[in-house]
Amino acid sequence: MTERMVTDEVWFEANGNWIGPVVIDAQSAAEFNALVAPLEAKDGHVLNGPGRRRCLRAFRESPDGFRRLVDVATVKGTRSKRGLLIYMVESGEHHLSDSPVAA
Repeated sequence: MTERMVTDEVWFEANGNWIGPVVIDAQSAAEFNALVAPLEAKDGHVLNGPGRRRCLRAFRESPDGFRRLVDVATVKGTRSKRGLLIYMVESGEHHLSDSPVAA
């Protein structure tokens, strides 16, 4: 069977790139929405689709780390604050400590 014969969902799931639904409780969802709302307002676009699911997953894994990324993206994002946030999430920066690393 070739890649063309399977649905996108099946192919991405088999290849590790599928971002399926993220299960999150109502309180955490409300907290997430309140956290990203100012970024969305400043960016002029809502965070949706696979990027939103990646961000929800990052928030669930490391709420403090994700909050830090939202702050950075809100301040440093120029063309697309959402794009910067998603890039940092995809890079795993929400798992990094905000304390300096000893050299």
